[in-house]
Formats: sequence, structure tokens, C-alpha cells
Amino acid sequence: MAQVHRGRNHLKITARRYLNISLLGILPVLGLMVAVGVYNVQITGVQPYLFAMLSALVSAYFWRKRKFLTPGIAGEDLALAISAKLPDHYHVFNNLRVAYDGQGSELDLVIVGDQGVFVVEVKNHNGTIVGHERDNEWTQHKVGRNGGRYSKQMYNPIKQVSTQVFRLAKNLQERKIGAWVQGVVFFTNPKADVKVQSTDVPMVASGQELFAYINRYQPRQKLDGKTIEKITKFLLSKQERVA
Repeated sequence: MAQVHRGRNHLKITARRYLNISLLGILPVLGLMVAVGVYNVQITGVQPYLFAMLSALVSAYFWRKRKFLTPGIAGEDLALAISAKLPDHYHVFNNLRVAYDGQGSELDLVIVGDQGVFVVEVKNHNGTIVGHERDNEWTQHKVGRNGGRYSKQMYNPIKQVSTQVFRLAKNLQERKIGAWVQGVVFFTNPKADVKVQSTDVPMVASGQELFAYINRYQPRQKLDGKTIEKITKFLLSKQERVA
């Protein structure tokens, strides 16, 4: 098993905050229902009902926002669990923030081993995804629960991970750490049909494909233990650890 260094998952923190707000928002509605339906309290005026309605709308809004984050959280959890199965000489980091020239990037996963440094951008999208590796946006075609078809845009994950690679590589160079950094896009959802060809950044759809790519990867020079130690020390400094 790989050595896993877990960081705080800010998606989970945000989702938990949305859930708490949603639960608080529904309390006035429940209180009003109990007061009227159970205790037969006579409520005069429209203000209590308007307040309860507003609270219900706020609750529904934040519930939907939380629901929107759920696939991303599930994808990151799955990718971390899969990466943890790499051999024990690998280090796996999640939820890193790296900045360069005043601009920051959130890195889902970074895998470090003698084969090199791999930045893994995790996507849990489903449906048919089409585009070109140089496009700024790709199109995701989906089928809804009632059979309706719709499409939406998503930012090109190849460009996204390439920016992350650039910023991490610059940080390593500034610290005189010689290591090639390679980007990977990992589609964790088995219902994703990605119809995009990429020449520089591989796109994998399973743990087997990810492991195969890393194991077959031929760096210009493998990393020695001292270099790996320097990289892991730097990455730990960029990770907000789980309390």
C-alpha cells in the first residue's frame, strides 16, 4: 500500500456547511407545522408563514448546492482509495494548494515515486464528453432521469491539469528539486464516455489504467530517495492536514 498523506477536503467542508444551513432553514417550517398541526396554536398574520416560506426556500437552495458537490466528493474519495493501492514506495497526497506568480491551483491528487511526480485531476462526470484537447471548454451530453437529453459545458480538464503541473514544477524548480511533473486526468465515473484524444496528457478511466500508465512511464531520469524525500517534505508543507 502507498503512503497516503491526507489533507482536509474543502469540498466536504463546504458540503457540510451547506447541509447545516439547509437543516437550520427547515426548522422554522417544522416548528410552524408542529405548532399548528399538533398543538392547534392559532397564528395570526402572514408574517410567520412568510418567514417559514423564506426559510424553506433558503433550505432548498443550499440543499441543491450541497447535492451539486456530491459527485465531485465521491470521485475524489474513489480516486484516493484507488491510488492508495499503489506499491508502498509511492507517496499519495490529496487536496494540495500550490501557488506561483500570485496564482493558485487546487490539486486533487499528487503521486510521487521513483517514476516521477504525477498530478492527477479527478473528474466524476458522466454522459458523453466531446471536445478537443486545445479547446477551452468541452461539451457534456447527458440523459436526465425522465429520458430528456441536455448538454452543458465543462472546463477542459487537460488545460486545468496542465496549469497545475506548471505551477507545481515551478515551485520545485525554485527549490532546486529536479523532477519531471506529469499531468493525468482520471475519469472515475464508469458512465463517462470521453470522446477526446490527447497527445500530451493521458486520460484514464480506471485504477488499472492509472497504475499501468505510471508503471510504464519512462522518465528521463528516475527519482532517487533523497529527491523523493525533498518533494514529499515540500508537498506536506502545502497540505492542510486532517485534524
